[in-house]
Amino acid sequence: MTRRLAVFDFDSTLFDMLSFIPALCQAVEEMFGIDAQAFESALKRFYVKNAAGSLVGYDIDAHLLSHGIDLSESDTEVVLANKILAVHKRLTGRSNLLFSDVAPMIRRLAARGDTDIVILTVNLLRGYQFKLLLCGTILAGITALVVQENKGMLVSRLWAGGIVWDGVRYTEALVVDDHPEQISAVTNAPNVERVQIVRPGQRYPANQHGVRTAATLDELSWPTAA
Repeated sequence: MTRRLAVFDFDSTLFDMLSFIPALCQAVEEMFGIDAQAFESALKRFYVKNAAGSLVGYDIDAHLLSHGIDLSESDTEVVLANKILAVHKRLTGRSNLLFSDVAPMIRRLAARGDTDIVILTVNLLRGYQFKLLLCGTILAGITALVVQENKGMLVSRLWAGGIVWDGVRYTEALVVDDHPEQISAVTNAPNVERVQIVRPGQRYPANQHGVRTAATLDELSWPTAA
């Protein structure tokens, strides 16, 4: 029996980072009186890199703490998340921070019966957990692995002897990421389709590493009906 695995990146693949930043900054201004432009201009000071010098993620906890705001206090985190969602809806008309093609794709994959879905993301764990609060319920129950190294190299090591995830062996895999260097590093795993998703305002160039590109998740060649 064919068993398939779909591996999705998170930031800028499923989660709309370009919409998150202005919504976050405006929400912080409205909740805490911190100027939105000043808050945004300081974002890069709170970017965290790994030992190799590669970007891992944005430390929202440290950024807010620099203004005396502790997300771990009481319900501050949930209240801020709700404010971000309210601002985002006001700005865009959308109810969460996922791209509009994510929910339909997740439902199609779940309906197949032969495909498991996982999220593999380079991120700070706390940052990922906070952003999940902005995604509604569509990702609930989907396993996520949050790492701080090149995902493609990690997958190549894990799958050198075949596609295995959490003890389950798969016959095929689909890996989708916005970062060309991450996805191009998936080199020695057989039966793996690699796709670079190129979202509006994408900061990474496409077609640099011979990886297939798609503008939306609807363009993926598989999964199709089993």
